[in-house]
Parts: sequence; C-alpha cells; structure tokens
Amino acid sequence: MSRVGRLGLVLLLVAWCEVWSAHAGGAGRRGSWELLLDSTGAVAMHMALTYCNTVVMFDQVSAGPSGLRMPGCGPDDDDKRSCWVHSVEYDIAANAVRPLALETDPWCSSGAFLSDGVFAQTGGYGDGVRRVRYFDPSVPLPRWSESSELLVDKRWYSSDHVLPEKDRVIVVGGLDVFTYEFIPKTAPEEGAFELPFLRQTRDKKESGDNLYPFVHLSSDGNLFIFANRDSILFDYNRNQVVKTFPTMPGGGPRNYPSTGSSVMLPLDFSDGFLKVEVMICGGAATGAYRAWRRGKFYRALSSCGRMVITDDEPNWAMEDMPGPRLLNPSSIARMYHSTAIVLPDGRILVGGSNPYKNYTFGVPYPTELRPPFATHSQSMNQRMLKLGCSGLVRKTNGAVHAVLNAPPSSTVAPAGFYLLSVVNGGIPSKFEWLRFAHE
Repeated sequence: MSRVGRLGLVLLLVAWCEVWSAHAGGAGRRGSWELLLDSTGAVAMHMALTYCNTVVMFDQVSAGPSGLRMPGCGPDDDDKRSCWVHSVEYDIAANAVRPLALETDPWCSSGAFLSDGVFAQTGGYGDGVRRVRYFDPSVPLPRWSESSELLVDKRWYSSDHVLPEKDRVIVVGGLDVFTYEFIPKTAPEEGAFELPFLRQTRDKKESGDNLYPFVHLSSDGNLFIFANRDSILFDYNRNQVVKTFPTMPGGGPRNYPSTGSSVMLPLDFSDGFLKVEVMICGGAATGAYRAWRRGKFYRALSSCGRMVITDDEPNWAMEDMPGPRLLNPSSIARMYHSTAIVLPDGRILVGGSNPYKNYTFGVPYPTELRPPFATHSQSMNQRMLKLGCSGLVRKTNGAVHAVLNAPPSSTVAPAGFYLLSVVNGGIPSKFEWLRFAHE
C-alpha cells in the first residue's frame, strides 16, 4: 500500500427504535456501518462538529503528501507542504468535503469553541507549537486564520477548556510543560502560570503519562484536572488547589501515552445542576510504555472509576468492564489517530486511523449537549445537561409544546452553541441547535 493509504469516513447508524425495543425486552436489529467517502483527503486526527452542520477535520502537516492536492497545485509542486490538504470541512447534508488551507502544524493539539461558534485551536508541533488558530464555519473563505498572538509556552498534547467568562479559554499542560495559560490574554504582559500538579504527575520514564490531562468545569466554577492517576479541584483565578482527590485505583496511568477516556456525567436540573460526577475508563498498566520499547505488550486496563467530585468526602467507585465489546465491526481498521463524534441526527461519525508510517486513512441520552473537540480518546469541553420542563401542552394536531428552563448561569453552561434533543419514552429526537449568550 502507498504511504498515502486509505482515507475513510464511516458512519455508525444507530437504530433508536432498536434501543427502545431492547430496553423493553425485544430483539431489535443491530446498527450498521455505511461508508460515506472512501477518501476525505486528510486524516481525521482531530474532529469538531460546528453549528453549521459541518465537521472540521485536520491532521499534522509534517507527514508529507496527503490524499488531496490544494486547488491550483500540480504534480510539479509535490514538494510544497502548502500544496497538500491537511484539513477539510465535511458537509453532512451534501456528503462532501472542501479543502481548508492550514499554515502551521496542529499535530496533537487542543481546541475549544467560542460563544459565537468560532473554533479556537491551540498548539501543535514544530512551527505550530505556540500558534493559535481560528476557524469560522460561517465564513465561506476556505482557510484557517492564524492569530498574531502566540502562546507563552510550547503546547504539544495540552488540553483546552472554555471558561464561564465570555470567550476565555484555558490551555493546560503539554509535553514537559507544567503551566497553564489563557487565550486571549487580558494584558500583553500576561504570561503562563505554574501548576506544580503537572510536574508531580509526570512519569519521565513513561514519556509523561500526564499528557492531554482531563479537564472538566465543575458546578462551583473550579476546574477538575486529572493527570496520570491523580486529580485536583483547581481555582484558576487564584492559582490555588482547592481540593486534592484520592489517587485512582486500578494499577496504572490513565493519560497519554497510556490513554484512557474521561467523561463528566450529565448535570441535572433536579438538584440545581450542583452534583458533578466524573467517570474515567481504560488506560495502561504501569510500565507499559517502556515494555513496548522492548517488544513486550501489556494488556490495557479494564477498570472504570466514578467519583462525585462535589461530595464532602469523594472517593472512587471502581468496577471492571466485563470484556471487549464489538458493535458490528467495520471493514476499515480504526487505530491511532482515529476519532468519533455524534452528529445532529444521532449517527456516530468515525474517521481517520494511522496503522502505517504516515497517512492511512448505547448510553443514556442527553437533553442538551455542548459539541466538543475530539482527539486521542479525548472529548474536550464535553458537557451534557438535563433540562427541566415547566410546561407541556399537546396540540390538537398532535404536536407538543414544551417550555424548558434554561441553565441558570454560564458556570453551568458556558456561552455558545448547544445541541438540544427531546427524549420521549427513552427515544431521543434529532438534535436542534440553540445558543446561550452572556447577558
């Protein structure tokens, strides 16, 4: 196979009726895979769903030629990095991609959506390690814009999270970086701030095990930050650790390169959106990275842990996953540098994979979902809310008019675009976009 390999884009079609039937004891049909595009042109190492019902995908620019040339470039321009497509925008309805010009390398970078739906993207590799990029899905210009403002520190494998303050994003960690900083800066002289927790959780022999730290915005406005096996509640305004949580059991690290996944479970109107529970699954056995270099491979961790971080005395509740589960496997291997996101119609979009040297291409349903940035088993800025309903009237034509209570603050729901779904009898509707703005 050529070094370009296959660039696939696949959808998992989830049968909502089957979920309902199975829940009721019936035997429904399984979901199925549909190959949408045999080649997107660029590996979907990173993906994000925009409010324009498009998906922006991008990869590293330093891996050489991709599967698609930029318009205006011919065979004589093969050695020019700018002539190869490393980012595309996928139009869900049209089932088509358009190339996006990308100047600097966003390999293993981080990102977050701002309140107006603009995607802010930070860090990367090489010439992109201190860059800040923006993509506005409402603008027809097919390119990313590069900010003149640089990050203070090099950010490779860092994590971003949007904050309650309007259009303020925190950037946490990175390879051999033990600081955090904000974009945009409040003053030209604003620098980066030390976070000793990141240094304490680094395992140098294992190439970190604290990269892409898990970051969640708690209901009190502080940040839950998890790295390796440890976690803190952090007041970013005062640069102060508010609480140190118990070390997570399970026999190994949970962060990159021993990558697991983390999710903040839905915030619920019934308790005023106060209870915050975090779940972390997977990871690698201690020493797995060094063992790999010797040609030995340890079994991945099979444990999951849940902790209510707002409890007075929080502790991890651990359980083991019963075993690997296959959901009607696809014909395209999805390995390192593949990603998956949910689409407004409920389908799961899967893209990317890097099995070669360079390019080779049923949970409880939320009522409100903030579209995250997905990469490396991470879902940055993921947020789910269960909204209260204060009125429900069935019309004569069969339609139902519902009055919902909006989230009470930007701490519960930072400003921006969200996906809204109505769940009736366990069956969710298609999502619709709505926007929360700061007063």
